[in-house]
Amino acid sequence: MNALTKFQGGQIQLTEAEALILAEMQDDTAAFDMQPARVKVAPGGIGQFLMGDETAKSFIATVAISQKIRGYWPDSGTGQAPICSSPDGSVGIFNHELTDEQFKAATSARNPHPGVILLTENKPLPEAFSCATCPMNQWGSEHQRRGGAGKGKGCKEMRRLLLLIDGWALPAVMALPPTSIKAWDNYCSALASKRNAYFGVKTKFTLDSAKAQGGETYNIVQVVVDSPIKDVEQLRLVSEIRRQYRELVSQMPVVAEEYETVPSNGATVDSNTGEILDDSQMPPF
Repeated sequence: MNALTKFQGGQIQLTEAEALILAEMQDDTAAFDMQPARVKVAPGGIGQFLMGDETAKSFIATVAISQKIRGYWPDSGTGQAPICSSPDGSVGIFNHELTDEQFKAATSARNPHPGVILLTENKPLPEAFSCATCPMNQWGSEHQRRGGAGKGKGCKEMRRLLLLIDGWALPAVMALPPTSIKAWDNYCSALASKRNAYFGVKTKFTLDSAKAQGGETYNIVQVVVDSPIKDVEQLRLVSEIRRQYRELVSQMPVVAEEYETVPSNGATVDSNTGEILDDSQMPPF
């Protein structure tokens, strides 16, 4: 059995049949391309996680990997793939298959994405763009609402988590929206200050509700330590899982379902508090 099977076997009591099936699956690599299950926050602030074909108000998981990701949707809707995205949080890959509607929305930006400028000039696109210098990653680049006068960032930053959920045989992926980044970063920082790490504990995920300036309810993901992983062998298995999946997680394309506008009016998130704010409350930078 590989590290994942051993780790999950140590978390739950597998039946003999389950153990045999999981062991056999390790050699069945050519049968199909494994698609990790996705965990999402249900829209509308209803306080539920969408977990495959089930819903839950909370769950417990070991977070094996946390990865910064970014996505630029030129309009307020998020039903399509972003026109530029960064699976590693630092290098943006431009989508050559953007729709006419997306292109029109992207050209309305006060300082358009450099890839859009190149397209309008019929010039070739580079293989990648630097997120650090991209105008869509600057405060005041948001143009998806308020007539193009938003003070937030046009490109949305998120956190992609690889979850080893208690009771699940395979890992799942969850993208934390901008509203939940601060809670996650504070959680990881607090663990690091105590000589621990987010992958060294079991984490309990819950949802807290808040209201935007327009009155819409939305959810913020809250995280607390459920229990530390004290067994050294279990920690070694987590380390092995991290090595096995790190490249996959950092290269998975950013897709439409990883980011949903919350609330529906496309509000801006305060980077200091994680709250959804009106433009008049945004910092002047």
